[in-house]
Amino acid sequence: MYAIQIKIPGPLRSKVAGQVQVQAYGATVGEVLCSLQNTHSELAHALLTQEGQLRSFVVLYLGSRNINSLAGLQTPLSAGSVLKLVQAIVGG
Repeated sequence: MYAIQIKIPGPLRSKVAGQVQVQAYGATVGEVLCSLQNTHSELAHALLTQEGQLRSFVVLYLGSRNINSLAGLQTPLSAGSVLKLVQAIVGG
């Protein structure tokens, strides 16, 4: 299990007391998101469906790679990994 930094976009910072990044623990992306439920439940609720899947408008990057192009929530992490949250915006 690793301490993973998660970069938080501006619109979601109100759910983490204005923090630019938070820390969560896990060996996979899914484990880290589960860890968020214990420490930042409001953020976790904004990111995950009741079934534990990422909401359709949330994109997670590990470095510069979208986790969906890797192994999704099963993407393995290592010490020093940084996840970046991005909210997809639909306009018209």
